[in-house]
Amino acid sequence: MKQLCTFIFLAISIVTFGQNTQIDSIRHTSTGLANYATPPDSQYDAVMKLNWHAIKPLGRVSDFEKLFTQEEIEHLENLIALFDKTTSIEIAVVTIDASQVDANHFDEFALFLAQNWQVGKKEKNNGILIALSKSHRKIRICNGYGIEKMMTDEDTKKIIDLVSIPNLKQGNYFTATLKSVQSIIDFLTVH
Repeated sequence: MKQLCTFIFLAISIVTFGQNTQIDSIRHTSTGLANYATPPDSQYDAVMKLNWHAIKPLGRVSDFEKLFTQEEIEHLENLIALFDKTTSIEIAVVTIDASQVDANHFDEFALFLAQNWQVGKKEKNNGILIALSKSHRKIRICNGYGIEKMMTDEDTKKIIDLVSIPNLKQGNYFTATLKSVQSIIDFLTVH
C-alpha cells in the first residue's frame, strides 16, 4: 500500500494568464491527505476528489492536455532528470485538462498532485510541481518547504511573472514551461 505523502508543500502562486491577468498569492499548508478527508461541499467535489486519486504521473512530465510533442516531453524529462541526478531536487510538470478539475479547484488539485505523487525526497521536502492548464488559463508552482528555504515566494512569483506569463500569453506553452523549469534550475543552482 502506498504510504501517504507527509510532505508539507507551499503553494507559491496561482496565476491566471491571458488578457486579464490576475495574480493571487495563496499560502497553503497541508500534511498528507488529511485535508481531503473532510466532507465535500457538493456531489461534484466528492466525485472529482475520488477521481483525483486515480490520476497517476506519466513520468516527470505528465502532459494530460497534450500541449507538447513527444520530443518536447523528452527534452523536459532529460533536463529535469539531469538536475535531479546532480542535486536530488525533484521537479514535476503537469498539464491539467479541464475534464480533470474545474477552474475553481485548480490550485487545490495542483497541491494534491504534488502531495499524492510524492514529488521530492521525503526527508528533504525538496519537490517542485509546475501545474499548467491551457483550458483554465492558469499556472501554479508548488514548492516543498525544503525548497522554500532556497527559493522564496517572491523568487517564484518573479519566475512566473517574468518568464512564464509572457510566453503563455503568446500561446508558447512549451517555451513557457521549458524556460520556467530552466529558470528554477538556474536559481537553485546558484543558491
